Order: sequence, then C-alpha cells, then structure tokens
Amino acid sequence: GTPPLNDAIKPLAWLLGTWKGDEGKGDYPTIKDFKYKEEVKFSHVGQPALEYSACSFHYETGKPLHREKGFLKIQPGTSHVALVNTQNVGIVELAEGEVKGQEFTVDSHTIGRMTFGKDPAVTKIRRMFRLVDPETLEQVVDMETSTTSPVQHHLTIQYKKEGAWPNTTAGNQQVIKALFDDGLIPMIIHNLSQGDLQTQKEAACTISNVAINGRMDHVQYLVNQMVIPPFCNL
Repeated sequence: GTPPLNDAIKPLAWLLGTWKGDEGKGDYPTIKDFKYKEEVKFSHVGQPALEYSACSFHYETGKPLHREKGFLKIQPGTSHVALVNTQNVGIVELAEGEVKGQEFTVDSHTIGRMTFGKDPAVTKIRRMFRLVDPETLEQVVDMETSTTSPVQHHLTIQYKKEGAWPNTTAGNQQVIKALFDDGLIPMIIHNLSQGDLQTQKEAACTISNVAINGRMDHVQYLVNQMVIPPFCNL
C-alpha cells in the first residue's frame, strides 16, 4: 500500500499526482518562440522528499524532448524548500526558495554542467510552481545563460491533473485503489484542511466515500494521516 506522507513534506502535498499540459509556451532572446506539451509527476515513498519528473514533447509530432528527474525537500521546521534536479541536456540544478501556501519559487545557486555541453551555458534557473485551483498547476521558468543576462522568461505552462478527484469514488473500489496508488490522498487531505469552502466540501465527499467503501487499510491510512480533525471542523 501507499506509505503515509512524511510530515516534513506535507506543505507540498498539493503537488502530488500526475499533471499534463497541452500548450506550454517558450521564448528566449536567442531562439524562436515555440509551443510544447509536458507531463510532470510528483510522488513519494514515505521519505522526507517528493520525487519529481518532467517529460516534454513536441507540440505537433509528440516526439519526446526535454527530460528532468529530481527531488524536493523542505528544511525541518521551516518553509525553506530545495530542488535537486537533473536534466537530460547534461545539467544538474540545485535551487532553493520558500513555500508560501500553494506556491513556491526556487532560484538556482549551483548549476553543474558536463564538460562537453553545448554553448551557451545555462548559468541560472528560476522556477515558480503555483496551484491555480485543485485541478490546475502552473509552472513558470526563467533562465540566464553565458550570453544572455540577467535572468529572463523562458517557459510558461499550465497542467491539468490526471484523474481529477472531485467526481470519483462513489462506491467504486477500483477508483479508490487508484487514488491511493497514484498518491492523491495526501493532496485531498490537504485540500480538506486548507482549501476554500467548495474545495473542502469536495474533499470531504471523497474522504467519506473512501471511509464507507474502501478497505480497512484505506480507512486506517486516513486515520493515521489525522483526517478526522479537519473533517470535524467543517
């Protein structure tokens, strides 16, 4: 089964799940404007880190393009977040910033680069992730290179969550299992306590259906994640 979300990364629970964007927009002073598609995924295995992956695709042909894999960690007792990220173009990115509600921005302080990477070299990356609504995530990427300074806009994309949860779980064991397997339950619990009233109601409906129709281990997981207090506070 899905392990409990580590307390250290609960402020990032809103990121959990798979998100797909069909119309990302890219620009930079040294290249032509372009569009792209991208899928990002945030998951966990119970450790104090979120696992992150991103796969972008050609807007028209669907050909695989950029790839990233990394981890997000939060300094214990703070809102200070760090991204450790590797890219298939031969870059390793270490970036840090602050989580503010359902948004964070990180600025790179270290960019590692393979010795035979192409010029111009990327020298700084800034990323902003923001939850627009429970089913929409936005990312904005700014960049600086060895020939273009200071940091300038590079990418903007909005993603839609795969398997959005508000219209699920009405007695369906298979869908309930998918919510757990895809790591969406911590995000739903987070929305139960932190979302607006409508989002809280939708989260409460989902939690209720899981409690009624899910397996005993599903119910125990909810209890272990302290779902009862925010549920009672509605």
